[in-house]
Amino acid sequence: MFNRFKEKLSGFKEALSAKVAEKVSAKGSKGAAQPEEIEAEDRPALEAPDAGRMDSKAKEPKMGASSGSATKEPLAKPLDNGETKNKKGRFSFLQKAKTLVFEQEIILEEKDLEEPMWALEMALMESDVALPVAEEIVREVKSDLVGKKKKIGSDTGQLAEDSLRNALITLLSKNHLDFDEYIRAKDKPVKILFVGVNGTGKTTSIAKVAKYLMDQSYSVVLAAGDTFRAGAIEQLEVHGNNLGLKVVKHKTGGDPAAVIFDAIEYARAHNKDVVLADTAGRLHTNINLMDQMRKIVRVT
Repeated sequence: MFNRFKEKLSGFKEALSAKVAEKVSAKGSKGAAQPEEIEAEDRPALEAPDAGRMDSKAKEPKMGASSGSATKEPLAKPLDNGETKNKKGRFSFLQKAKTLVFEQEIILEEKDLEEPMWALEMALMESDVALPVAEEIVREVKSDLVGKKKKIGSDTGQLAEDSLRNALITLLSKNHLDFDEYIRAKDKPVKILFVGVNGTGKTTSIAKVAKYLMDQSYSVVLAAGDTFRAGAIEQLEVHGNNLGLKVVKHKTGGDPAAVIFDAIEYARAHNKDVVLADTAGRLHTNINLMDQMRKIVRVT
């Protein structure tokens, strides 16, 4: 899911980059970067040739072959102070001109974000993000970007990623749940059900949460409630064996509610703190699978 979303996110980045480039081009056509802004003393000065030096050079006698001594010339002529100063001045001029261009800023307006926001919303929905959540993320990103100043030389792709990251953090921070406090305060065993669409990493997440809880000195039981997907029970067993945890399971095709019920009973009988229950992937539009989920909640 996340790899697919990363691929689709490129459309949002490209759309935003195109709009930024359009604004930069429009700003440049108005002559925003003016070389005249550079102070006169920073410009390289052209120096007149040293006439005395030229005359003395012309009057130097040339050594002929009859003199019996070979002419020795230096391999490289060192720059005199005038030439060095000239080069430094030229370098300073170019650096200041470059800085004037790349340090300029553009301001993103709401109309600039119509296409990028559409691309972002499509990327979210095509990655199985629920419509209300996708709309909330788009609103947060738009709110973050509108009125934002962006330097011409900065990375537009990074700007897009930062805004999306901020939006996700804001969204996930709402209705904040202190997981550690929740586990401490609830009656034992605490039941945690992992749900979601196919391929989102539910089973792997169970192993990660189990390891986290074990590090906090909680005892854990795993329930193989995904009785539909081929290999799901075996996958959870591998994680359980690696962590040294009990895995309660039934045969493939069995009733997931019964599996999870048995896992809870086992946890009560053996004074375990937490039951982590796996489930088969499902969409909220599948009525039968959602009814199955309601049954699981009832028996637990």
